Amino acid sequence: MKKLFYYSTLILCLLSVSAFSQSRKDKKKAKVITKYSLSFVSKGEGYDAVAKQEVGKFIKEYEIKKDVILRYFEIPWGREGEFDLCFNLDNMSKSIRKDFVNKMNKFIEKYPLVQGITNEPCRSNREEINKAK
Repeated sequence: MKKLFYYSTLILCLLSVSAFSQSRKDKKKAKVITKYSLSFVSKGEGYDAVAKQEVGKFIKEYEIKKDVILRYFEIPWGREGEFDLCFNLDNMSKSIRKDFVNKMNKFIEKYPLVQGITNEPCRSNREEINKAK
């Protein structure tokens, strides 16, 4: 009788640990993580609109030159129009990813209100709105 109780308790513990680890994996998958993002910041006068146009041109030229499609989306987060461009580079080879990030970082050096961020999840617009309240 004691063995039956012991084994059934052991099985229940193992099942609950397995379910817990699976739920943690599901939460990690649910986050949208990009390999690279650009943050257009402001210092009291709005973001740099010229930088946004030039970055857009750079993206189009890079897509044509390398024959790739850059998948990205914009997340607004500031009161002065600040936003992030979040890139999902999973459809590109590692060498092209590295080339794109290096060239973009070099390109944005002349724009102090644009920051390149690598290997970080994109900010969530919902989280930023809640922080501002």
